[in-house]
Amino acid sequence: MTPEETLTLARIAVVAYDRPMPDGLPEIWHAALGDLQFGYARDALMELIRTSPYWPKPSDIRGRALEAERERRSIERQQREAEEARALAASAQHTEDRSNDVVDLVAAIRARLPENDPRKLRPRQHAWRQRQRGNVPGEANPLYRVPPPGGHPVPGDDEPSGLGAAIVDTFAAGWPKDERRTS
Repeated sequence: MTPEETLTLARIAVVAYDRPMPDGLPEIWHAALGDLQFGYARDALMELIRTSPYWPKPSDIRGRALEAERERRSIERQQREAEEARALAASAQHTEDRSNDVVDLVAAIRARLPENDPRKLRPRQHAWRQRQRGNVPGEANPLYRVPPPGGHPVPGDDEPSGLGAAIVDTFAAGWPKDERRTS
């Protein structure tokens, strides 16, 4: 933006806000806004005049002008990308369906892989897990109890079992009294 265009912005603000032009305003605004395009700065100032009753600061004008410029660049980029996509789609040749080739490739790779046996795929991890569980190949599991003939007894519907039986027995006998209590 040229110094004359900055002076034009300052005059627009003076007329719109009905204030006298402060000394040095065009020079300060040119130092702060000189790198902006005049059209964006003017549009930003007009938007501030429409929406704010306060005298505009250069930072307000700059922020709105840069926002408008970013929006314009974004729209141009989107339009350019859409045009490139249309050109690519128009120039693309018809592609054939290769899903059967992919299925055949996956089947060939699966045929070369070993069976899904953890001892073959990860032998060290499998041996470590077996040792941690206490399952040493060739030895009986020490935690396994052989059931008695006829199987384990199953409590009836009216018989409590396990922890429930202990709680019922405690309440049936009466809650134990604390000897320290007198009542």
